[in-house]
Amino acid sequence: MHYTFRHATSEDAELIAQQRRAMFTEMGFHDYIHTEGIDEAFCDWVRPRLANEEYVGWFALAEDGSIIGGAGLWQRDGTPLAISLDTARGYVMNVYVDPEHRRQGVARGLMTLMLDWCHAHDLRAISLHASEAGKHLYEKLGFEHSNEMRVFLR
Repeated sequence: MHYTFRHATSEDAELIAQQRRAMFTEMGFHDYIHTEGIDEAFCDWVRPRLANEEYVGWFALAEDGSIIGGAGLWQRDGTPLAISLDTARGYVMNVYVDPEHRRQGVARGLMTLMLDWCHAHDLRAISLHASEAGKHLYEKLGFEHSNEMRVFLR
């Protein structure tokens, strides 16, 4: 099957939220799935960031024009690091492909577009949290495991 790609716009916030929900559902994140208002809160967060390109997104389209996958990049600022004095950071998020279109190069196509965009915009430090299903692809694209830890304070 042949796929095409397009950029996401602020009008696509609800669609990104739907794919995000499907992604978290498949990964078993029950807290996210059952948090009332989470989709609306995400739309409120992502819509202005799509408009000002702090969040850049892409969709994959099947031959009939239906959207069958998506991915996003949140651009944020960080401190200079020993490996790069540049403070621009990219965080890959919301990578999702409909189950019937997986293992056909859709996620690789989305990620390649994203990495090409990062190169063109001098964004060199890119991170993500990989699902078990996605780790192999990300490793093939050059992503390496890190020692990141986290805590959620309540």
